[in-house]
Amino acid sequence: MTTALFIGPMLLAHRMKLPVTGILRASLGSIPASALRLCGAFYLVFWLLSWVWVSGYLWSGVPFRPLETPERPLLDVAIVVFLAATSLQSLRVEAKLASFTNQVAIAVFIAALLRAEDGWYAVPAGLELPADVSQVKEVWNGFSDLAFYCLPLAVFAADFGFRLRDRRQLAMTSVMGVVVPLFGSLLAIAVIDAAVSRSELYQPSLRPDVAMALWSHMAASAVIGRKMICSITLFGAMRFGFRFLAHSLGVERPFTRRGWILLAGAVTGIVASHIGDSFSVRPALDVSGRLLTAAAAVLTGDLLVRSKPPEAIRRVDVAGSLALLVGLAAPSVPLTYLVALVAGVSFRSLERLARRAR
Repeated sequence: MTTALFIGPMLLAHRMKLPVTGILRASLGSIPASALRLCGAFYLVFWLLSWVWVSGYLWSGVPFRPLETPERPLLDVAIVVFLAATSLQSLRVEAKLASFTNQVAIAVFIAALLRAEDGWYAVPAGLELPADVSQVKEVWNGFSDLAFYCLPLAVFAADFGFRLRDRRQLAMTSVMGVVVPLFGSLLAIAVIDAAVSRSELYQPSLRPDVAMALWSHMAASAVIGRKMICSITLFGAMRFGFRFLAHSLGVERPFTRRGWILLAGAVTGIVASHIGDSFSVRPALDVSGRLLTAAAAVLTGDLLVRSKPPEAIRRVDVAGSLALLVGLAAPSVPLTYLVALVAGVSFRSLERLARRAR
């Protein structure tokens, strides 16, 4: 599933030898592409805001500590400034930071699994579902969550396809850089959840998860350090968001005065939008995320029916824009992707038939 979500836009960018902005202009037209860039920046601001909230909560120390403490805004500002400074480095520095974050994440998974060792026997059977929840519904809900968090980011990940030389390098980057880490993380979480559900760490009436495995039945003084380590694992994804937020705003290295002003404005916007409840950003993420999801589907559709970029960029590409709008009419994120994909392939095929008829 992860391969299907990410590989289409990346292959299209590699085939057309165009960055994200280029393939959006080729598939949707210059005007919709500009609107989507702003939508992408809007999405990333709220996406980063939600993870700054989570990271700040983990760094705040004692569990269930009130979030409206005086030092909380200063902590969020420090996290945002730190991530902005470390996200806009050279590719080599970013690769080293990503490698360090991955190693910390692996250590966290191992620690959580070892703490739940008395529940390992339950791993093959998996989690027991409530009586009123079917396996089909559980799989669909899981796929919906995966699509909600991953699909909008597929558009930004397509930029990696533009930078790679050949298909072999593209395949290795896609598999080892995207598919394997996400699949491995989801598998590790599922195994840990199943083990915690049958271990002494389980807290009745709560959903077993990695957090329960790490700091259940522990003193508050011991929990603080573990929470801080867990927050470091979020920084890798947040750096990805900061980098592509700058890309959406048209800011590239070396930074100009205009670039610094835009970046300072984006950082200020994230800090100023600090709120006490991360779940209130869900509506904003949902609307902008579905637009980006439909765009990823249109790009994937163009991969299937287009062999080269158009000779001239239109202001509005009718086939791509219509597919984008049709996809937005679907009631959920996975259906948005599927409907926009089918509509994109259909409209583009009809467009090709009309050209031949002329």
